[in-house]
Amino acid sequence: STVYADIDGLVCDFCARALEKTFGRQDAVQDIQVDLDKQMITINFKEAQALDDEKIRQLIEDSGYNLRELRYEAQSQAQE
Repeated sequence: STVYADIDGLVCDFCARALEKTFGRQDAVQDIQVDLDKQMITINFKEAQALDDEKIRQLIEDSGYNLRELRYEAQSQAQE
C-alpha cells in the first residue's frame, strides 16, 4: 500500500535525506520518495505490511517536522 504525507517545512535536500533515512529503517517500508516542491513524501509499504498513522506521525515529528495531512492511495479493499 502507499501513503502520502504532507509535511510542513520540507524544503531542503538535507530534510529529504533525513526522512528517507528515518523511514528506511522501518521494516515495513519498501521505499520512500520525497517531493520537495509539494512538501510531500510518498511511502510505499511492503506486501501486507504498513505503519499506522500514529507511527508515521511520530517518525515525522521525531525528524523535526509537522505532519499536515496523511492520505492513502485510493484502492478497493474488496480484494482482500
